[in-house]
Amino acid sequence: MNLPNYYEDPTTLHVGCEENRSYFIPFTSKKDVLYKEPSSSEAYYTLNGNWKFLYYNSIHDLPDDFIEKTHLFEDAGNIPVPSVWQNHGYDRHQYTNIRYPFPFDPPYVPLDNPCGLYQRAFRLDTTQGKRFYLNFEGVDSCFYLWINKTFVGYSQVSHSTSEFEVSKYLTSG
Repeated sequence: MNLPNYYEDPTTLHVGCEENRSYFIPFTSKKDVLYKEPSSSEAYYTLNGNWKFLYYNSIHDLPDDFIEKTHLFEDAGNIPVPSVWQNHGYDRHQYTNIRYPFPFDPPYVPLDNPCGLYQRAFRLDTTQGKRFYLNFEGVDSCFYLWINKTFVGYSQVSHSTSEFEVSKYLTSG
């Protein structure tokens, strides 16, 4: 699979994302809104936790049909989400106060630029006609999103919220 090269296109920051807005988590009563944690809402479902994870030195090292190869993750490691993969033994931290750690040639991205594949299975009841939103509260530096092997979108605004309305990509169960 050839991924669209959005990451070298400064005019394409998002594909399939909702417009920026303040998002909310609904509650059934005003008292609950004021005194309960957002995670206690019946409308809240977190995907935080351990995800299957595969690390690649470059996006160009991904198997061409990685979306179809479900067996790729059979021997994958686990990584907590949210987290930073450099804190879990993958790659190295890129922060420096001396020299830029990679070639600087905007908008082109070096070929030797690590990427990771994350996978998570979860169960959800989609039969009640509700709309579902998937909210990323900051990804470094860009990401492509698939749900049930269908491309949903892309975002490259680091450490900024990216939200997708994903109802049509979900299946019940």
